[in-house]
Amino acid sequence: MKTIKIHKEDAVLLLIDFQERLMPAMENNKELAATVIKLIRRRARRPSS
Repeated sequence: MKTIKIHKEDAVLLLIDFQERLMPAMENNKELAATVIKLIRRRARRPSS
């Protein structure tokens, strides 16, 4: 299988519909929430292009 490398300069962060009432039904919801928060914080530190 070919490995694809994503360059941060060519990537976007798209978050869709993380509803408080829906999160408990999602598998690994605490890990998912932590990962989403980490991604948002990392993106917020980068200047917009």
